Amino acid sequence: MSDSTSSWTVAQQRERHYYETRAASHGDHEQVYAEFHAPFWRGILQRLTELEFHDGGYYLDVGCGPNPIVAFIDKGTRIGVDPLMPFYRENFVFPPDLEVHEGTIENLSPVPDGSADVIFSMNNIDHIKDLGAAVKTLRRKIKEDGHLVISVNIVKSAWAAGLSKVVDIYKVVDPTHTYHFHSPQEVADQISDHFEMVRYENIDVLAEEMAELKKSKDTEATSMKGRFRDGLKFLKNDMLLREDLFLLLFKPKPGT
Repeated sequence: MSDSTSSWTVAQQRERHYYETRAASHGDHEQVYAEFHAPFWRGILQRLTELEFHDGGYYLDVGCGPNPIVAFIDKGTRIGVDPLMPFYRENFVFPPDLEVHEGTIENLSPVPDGSADVIFSMNNIDHIKDLGAAVKTLRRKIKEDGHLVISVNIVKSAWAAGLSKVVDIYKVVDPTHTYHFHSPQEVADQISDHFEMVRYENIDVLAEEMAELKKSKDTEATSMKGRFRDGLKFLKNDMLLREDLFLLLFKPKPGT
């Protein structure tokens, strides 16, 4: 795993390029972009049966991009924070009642300490600069009885996991991500100073359904460039790294 500033900068550049492509190919630029991902986010929220949302709640999505999961919570204060937020504001439409800020997961200065009932880190924890600093910040921002929700790709390839202990192969095969995890327990171990795991589950079926929906709606997906991009993604995710998407639920450790 790598947490260097240079790796994070490259990852952010690649993230921005990805969404520049999405902005160019997105058909309805008056539509809230998150609606495009509605089945995916609602599918995840339906699985989080431990969570209750209420009018006085405070729900935070860190690294939310232009399609925050909190857009599909219909109660409480909903906040999205992302380091590329100025770009997202300029190129995508957000729900009018959603509060969005520029910021990193390591800082989250727009969010009051001890305010969040639920913090979502959706496909974000493996894109960040400094995991240790991020975990401390998340713990500081969350309520004592709050929950942390993480979705992350888990590398199942034994050869990739083994080789990564000797050389940083991910800089070559997957430079978009600054961290790579090889099991849900490894994620839990990395944040165990401040959070304890409630449970986890494989939600790759939701990711596959969303991918098929994108193919049917995204004009870029049917182009030669889009097919080439999808081929490279299949080679990396399904052949080399054999990644599956997991959903993990945590609660803060008392007194940390």
